[in-house]
Amino acid sequence: MDKLLVIEDSQAFSAVLCSEIEAAYEIQTVPAYSLAEAKALLGGEDRFFLATIDLHLPDASEEEVVELVLSYSVPGIIFTTEMDNKMRAMLLSKGISDYVLKQGPYNIDYLISSVGRLWRNRFLKVLVVNNDLDESKWYVEQLKLQLLEVICVEEDTQALQAINDNVEIDVVIVDLNIEGRGAYRLVSNIRTDFPDRDIRIIGVSSELDSSSVHFIKSGADDFLRRPFQAEDLNCLVNRNLNHSEHLQRFKEVNTQKDKLLGMVAHDVRGPIGNIMTAGKWLLNKDMSIERQNEFYRLIVDSSEDVLGLLNGLLDMASINSGKVKLNCKLQLLSPLISERLGFFEMAAAAKNIEFVEMFEPEVEAYIDAKRFSQVIDNLVSNALKFSPKGGEVEIELTACDDETTLVVRDSGVGIPQAEQQYLFSDYTRLSTKPTGGEASTGLGLSICKSLVDAHGGKIGIDKNHQQGAAFFVVVSGVADSTHDHFAGGL
Repeated sequence: MDKLLVIEDSQAFSAVLCSEIEAAYEIQTVPAYSLAEAKALLGGEDRFFLATIDLHLPDASEEEVVELVLSYSVPGIIFTTEMDNKMRAMLLSKGISDYVLKQGPYNIDYLISSVGRLWRNRFLKVLVVNNDLDESKWYVEQLKLQLLEVICVEEDTQALQAINDNVEIDVVIVDLNIEGRGAYRLVSNIRTDFPDRDIRIIGVSSELDSSSVHFIKSGADDFLRRPFQAEDLNCLVNRNLNHSEHLQRFKEVNTQKDKLLGMVAHDVRGPIGNIMTAGKWLLNKDMSIERQNEFYRLIVDSSEDVLGLLNGLLDMASINSGKVKLNCKLQLLSPLISERLGFFEMAAAAKNIEFVEMFEPEVEAYIDAKRFSQVIDNLVSNALKFSPKGGEVEIELTACDDETTLVVRDSGVGIPQAEQQYLFSDYTRLSTKPTGGEASTGLGLSICKSLVDAHGGKIGIDKNHQQGAAFFVVVSGVADSTHDHFAGGL
């Protein structure tokens, strides 16, 4: 896995920066506090996709550290306190990817955002439509510094074919003076031929005409007017990539919202209808005490179904918003599991299901007992729902190499292999149905995953288990303060 080299003379500031970047993205950071350390790391076995560079190192000049990083073909973002026009021109001429000034919290956020942008750019493509070979070469040189793959074509039919052949193309840069049917027509054709793709189109016009307006009216998202600098190009391309990602995320959230509303409407309609029906019968009919009790039980059961759904939704909202604070402690896990199983004795007895406890002695886990109880409850509840009458639910607890593993196995029909990839997604329902007609919100396993992730653990399904489904949870068996934090955004 490629890593980020953080060259920064202040160890305290470097620690903060590395921590923030690793928290924001799945990027492993490696700090260097001097030119000598940076040189040793660059010449070692680690591969770096990018370096952030502090210009004020104790053993190097400003140019020396930049030249060192670039000599290893590692792109660099300068992060420094001061920069005049002369230094800026010098750094850009050497081929840095970007620069950020140390002037406040916003600049740290901007640096972190820039690192993430370049990290994601490695998997994206930009199409440049320009019939000037020298200009195309310049575009390639500049955009490669942003870690983007660049495809160059000279005319409109080649451009449309390239877009058709490369689903990774997210940005198209169209020069006004291309060959073929014209730049405006090409922009319009892209919108017509690829209506389902979120392609950002940037038109490049000359200084003295109104072509920028024509680009926008033809369907372009943005424009560059000559003359422009490399910084103008890079900022505009990255801004459009950010916009495309935000739009995609909005669509995903909107789809989730629609799915949630449909699920809630479906799940609430039945219980509320039952409560209304039972209430009307109790108000308007003369009936025996035994019959009345049946309707009272229907009201209670239906209310519990609705309350369970609402509690699940509230849990998901709290977790996803990052408002769930974990207070982890090292503690014996078997007493907590036994306590939680006690709450399911009546449900197990109703289906004549036996709990089989297989606990290694004195197994400890570094957990938040309240939140980990939710994990246990959801796994046991699912196991009871999907086990047949007269079945068994096994709960196994083991410890190995500073890790504690909890396994919950049911005796049902199992999860179809094709559906296992969706197990921990929000609001997911699978083809397997509860054996006793129990309600299922589709939220339990998603909540489990968010909480286990917050503990720094792992949750999954044992694909080798033959009878029923077996879910495992692995958490730390030793004190680990790095996972005593807020859940959410995981």
